[in-house]
Amino acid sequence: MKKRLYRSESNRQIAGVCGGIAEYFNLDDATIIRLIWAILSCIWGIGILIYIICALVIPTESDVWDSSQKADYKREQEEKIKAKEAKKAQSENKTNADGTINANSEEKKD
Repeated sequence: MKKRLYRSESNRQIAGVCGGIAEYFNLDDATIIRLIWAILSCIWGIGILIYIICALVIPTESDVWDSSQKADYKREQEEKIKAKEAKKAQSENKTNADGTINANSEEKKD
């Protein structure tokens, strides 16, 4: 299932644009996106206009997926994250043939 940009219905303050962008980039908290958007709006002043355009153009979450597709997508993302974490933990804890643990590069700097 491919990634889709949508306005979030569960993580919204105004129209769900920032929440949808945060979900698109797999961020747990949309506050970062909201802060960046607010700062850019204050600096250049067109952020509000862009937000309104995004709210009109980007479809809502329910228009993009039904609930079963959303659950499948979330499950796929969680599995990818778990696999990545397991691979990282495995590479950090590799053992030698004699059973000793490799010290990554911290102890072998002598």
